[in-house]
Amino acid sequence: MEKILLKDIPNKDKIISASQRLSGLELHKLSVPIKRKFKQELSHLNSIITQYPIKTFDDYELISIAHLQEMVDTLMRICQRLKKFSCSNYALIRGL
Repeated sequence: MEKILLKDIPNKDKIISASQRLSGLELHKLSVPIKRKFKQELSHLNSIITQYPIKTFDDYELISIAHLQEMVDTLMRICQRLKKFSCSNYALIRGL
């Protein structure tokens, strides 16, 4: 996911691709603090998206440049937390 967010492509495409990568994440395997932060970040993304009439991927064009960048930054924070978690002892014990 991090590679997608660092690519030189439009932010709209970064958000769509990175979000699709998160769709299969098994939240029950995350530690409670990581899960809580993850849900907070998703709520933040949702609060941005709900400001726009998004029905299809094409509608992401309606999102302001500032909000698109904020969404990319939020997805990057999620990515970094998940990466840090995957290297933790908790993740190793859970078999991640």
